Amino acid sequence: MRASLLPTPVTIALFACVAVFASTTADAQPKKKGNVEAGPEFDRIAAATAINEVDLSKCKATNAAKGDGHVTITFAPAGDASDVKIDKGPWIGTPVAKCMTKAFKKAKVPAFKGDAVTVGKTFKFGE
Repeated sequence: MRASLLPTPVTIALFACVAVFASTTADAQPKKKGNVEAGPEFDRIAAATAINEVDLSKCKATNAAKGDGHVTITFAPAGDASDVKIDKGPWIGTPVAKCMTKAFKKAKVPAFKGDAVTVGKTFKFGE
């Protein structure tokens, strides 16, 4: 076999670089799952307004603690709340928190382009 037909270290390195570049370029393409291509950017003011307008009055229980809490909401590009967590407050793990989660899940924002966005907001309960 002729020596000129055998791959040299430089040739191997060149092919490796091309393969790595091709794979990273393919991975760099935007993921289409769950996002909206056209439309405005996520509106944080609309999100804050929607969260402030959530009615928690149905969650009041006779012995439920009053005070400050914090909610984290993930909005899908269509504008719906896809994930809600009450992550601070004396109600964590109680039926009151479950009721609050259900109420905050009704929050909606205008549809937006891109991936889901998670926001957090402090709220007062029972005052």
